[in-house]
Amino acid sequence: GAVAFHRPLQQQQISTVRVQLRQRFKPTEEVLTGLSAQTSVRELKHMVALRLHISPRQRLIMRHWGAELDDGWTLRQAKLSDGGVVDLSVTLRTPDECQQLALAA
Repeated sequence: GAVAFHRPLQQQQISTVRVQLRQRFKPTEEVLTGLSAQTSVRELKHMVALRLHISPRQRLIMRHWGAELDDGWTLRQAKLSDGGVVDLSVTLRTPDECQQLALAA
């Protein structure tokens, strides 16, 4: 029979990720392009925050297949594939978190 050759996950290119923000009144889907497998989750969150005008006082939580993505991971480590979907939720940061951000700036 024919043998199918699949590229290993770590060699697949990731250039596009769809980010879905599920809000009660206005669900939003943003398509981000020009990414790479080495793009970090932190960088992806920053891009989304800029595009959607999300305040630094809000915390972005990204999930893929229900698992929360760590900011330090690359898209490859998060097991995202090209065109993959990330669910985004936005919460308010605690006053302590806001103070830490102010100190870091």
